[in-house]
Amino acid sequence: MKRDNQGQLNQYLEGKFDAKTFKDSARLWNNYATDYKPLVDFAKDKKVKFIATNIPRRYASQTAKEGLQSLNALSDKEKTYIAQLPIKVTLDTPGYQGNESDDGRPCGRNKSDEFHFSTGYKRRYHG
Repeated sequence: MKRDNQGQLNQYLEGKFDAKTFKDSARLWNNYATDYKPLVDFAKDKKVKFIATNIPRRYASQTAKEGLQSLNALSDKEKTYIAQLPIKVTLDTPGYQGNESDDGRPCGRNKSDEFHFSTGYKRRYHG
């Protein structure tokens, strides 16, 4: 779940939002019902914290287009949604060589490349 949806997630977990309000207020992925809802509902039932850790798409897109250094211009509030700066990324992992531009920005070969800054590595999905 995207980090900037933590507030809505907390409201749902605390019973302040019903399922429809949560769904309408958070940007849930298409596979939420099958892949995430059972875990979220488990956390709600057991009163366990559930932490939204994924970088919001707009910052991942910004990074892909403008590079990691562009994140330095984010407001303090926006920076709470990403990993602490500076972010160190290595593309030395086998299979990732050649997937960056001349200035070091990532440029995946398909639209399904996604960057997970919460853990500082690049993961590639093949669909």
